[in-house]
Amino acid sequence: MAKDGKDSLIIKVNDISNEDSIKKYGQGMDQISGDINSIILMRQMVAIIHESIIRCEQYNHKLGLQLMDQMNKMQEYATNVRDKLLEMDNNLEDLKEKSKWKGRAAIRRLRIHRAKLCHRFVCCMIDYNNIQAKYKSKYIQLLRTQFNIAKLPVMNYR
Repeated sequence: MAKDGKDSLIIKVNDISNEDSIKKYGQGMDQISGDINSIILMRQMVAIIHESIIRCEQYNHKLGLQLMDQMNKMQEYATNVRDKLLEMDNNLEDLKEKSKWKGRAAIRRLRIHRAKLCHRFVCCMIDYNNIQAKYKSKYIQLLRTQFNIAKLPVMNYR
């Protein structure tokens, strides 16, 4: 438990074990945690840019470029996190067999920590998908409104 009473996702590497392989594994988890935090910040930026685009009366090319940049960065980070989590999952069994008997508790804590990171990552990506879906529906509604104002035929999308 952390000082604020919440479960802490960060496990100090030195608290786990002195084995180099376990330390390296823990450091990888710390890096993944930082990447997930970056994804969360990028997700918030994407939501802000979406709202700005919806509020604009005309398409703003600069906002469109910012949106594409944030989405590309987020996709890159998400791919890296997913790959690292899969790699860690594969390496965990090797680590379990290499570690001494006293390292079993450390591996159990690493497994729990990894599961929490996976959960955070999945929740973050679900939120991102929800943000994208809301933006898409708002943007379609905006386009329909503009087509109605211009008296152009509206295609049924969906």
